[in-house]
Amino acid sequence: MEADILVEGLQRSTEMHGVQYRTFIGDGDSSVYYQLQTKVEYGRFIKKNVCANHVVKCYTSRLYSIAKESKGTRSLLSAPKIKRIKNGARKAVSHYAKILRDCYGNTEDLKKEKSRLIQELASDLRNGPLHVFGSHDGCKSYFCNGSKADNVYQAVPKIQQVKLMSAANMIADKADRLITDDTSNLAEAIMSLVAKFSGGKQINRCQKGSYEHRCRGAGLHFQLGPEWHVKASKAVTCTSPAATLKKYTQRRFEMKRQTMSRKRRLFEESGHRERRYSNHAASNSAPHYGPSCQKPDMSAAVLSANTERQLQDLQVDDSKRASIEEETRGQASSPEWHKQRRLLLTASNFYAVCTRKDSTPCDTLVKRLLQPKGFTTAATEHRKQHESVALQLYATEKETVVQPCGLFIDLKHGFLAATPDGLVGTDRIVEVKCPLKYKEHEPLEAARNFSEKKTKRWRSGSL
Repeated sequence: MEADILVEGLQRSTEMHGVQYRTFIGDGDSSVYYQLQTKVEYGRFIKKNVCANHVVKCYTSRLYSIAKESKGTRSLLSAPKIKRIKNGARKAVSHYAKILRDCYGNTEDLKKEKSRLIQELASDLRNGPLHVFGSHDGCKSYFCNGSKADNVYQAVPKIQQVKLMSAANMIADKADRLITDDTSNLAEAIMSLVAKFSGGKQINRCQKGSYEHRCRGAGLHFQLGPEWHVKASKAVTCTSPAATLKKYTQRRFEMKRQTMSRKRRLFEESGHRERRYSNHAASNSAPHYGPSCQKPDMSAAVLSANTERQLQDLQVDDSKRASIEEETRGQASSPEWHKQRRLLLTASNFYAVCTRKDSTPCDTLVKRLLQPKGFTTAATEHRKQHESVALQLYATEKETVVQPCGLFIDLKHGFLAATPDGLVGTDRIVEVKCPLKYKEHEPLEAARNFSEKKTKRWRSGSL
């Protein structure tokens, strides 16, 4: 229903108001943004800004999930620390949004200043977890007073550090849409009034305009406050309402004022203590929310910065490469081998990436590389059974020693890697091929057929 309301409103915006709404504030609903782009005439120009409250809430839920998964070290990422990370993220967004609102100048200068503020905000959002764990090297004066607390970040297990920074990077990537500090508070407020007037979802209000009338009543209450009855009656009848109605609305107004005053007093007396939150992230099973939610594309600047950072993270030196190679010598039977190669472009996948047409969507290929699924076929089983035999026969035939090896990462281009089946000396590698279709052939015949097939593809330009 939410998507239908927005689509209908934007479809008729030019006809009714003579304007086009090119920016809307959304939360995690993927269907709304998709339908606006496909069903509204000017949908391709519509930009989605995110609700800062929803983004920080999702960030907090992700942190609670990390804490829950961290058995034995849960006390390091406790609820108070998560609350501090959350508050720090919200403070950073508000700080840079205020600076942006106070900016003046020509259009070009404003664009440059906004770009700078986005980069600063992204940097501070990534620094949030480090600040809470006592590492203040990247803290700015508005964010931190230079606390002398012990730096306990290194005590956090490596896998938990990676998850923490991954969560921080996810919110930092939205810096270009958080910089304006937009929220959907007004929409949430009016919908809460609609739910109050219509009895929520407990009563069927879909007949004879019942729901529409209550929505209008909620709108009047939202705009005019508790005295909306008097003002609406006076506008319709052009006469002063009865004294009974005036007394009723006055009493309602006074009750609301007293309630607000009491809440404010209790808040001040409590020393600004915030209520405790459960150490469990709320589950969200709605189909249009969560990881599968369709998100707007990154801006070119954010994509470029993320690419550079990822390439730097993948770069290794001689000692790191040797360590990874040693840890991954089990290859397919090694969990570390699967973990490392998922982040890299390996020789076995190089052809699929390089020969992909620009017109072919890359989502399926990316998913296959990042989230490979285990599978077993007759061909793979044949290879597993005969690979070691082939290596032994090769070593015997050549009177040499074939050393086992793991994953080798390129020193110049850290995103490239390969896993040979064995090493001979210091300058040769062995790669075993056991094609099932040639199992009944003699070795030389199979090699000749295999070589001819590759040569034809090379000559035709398809290889």
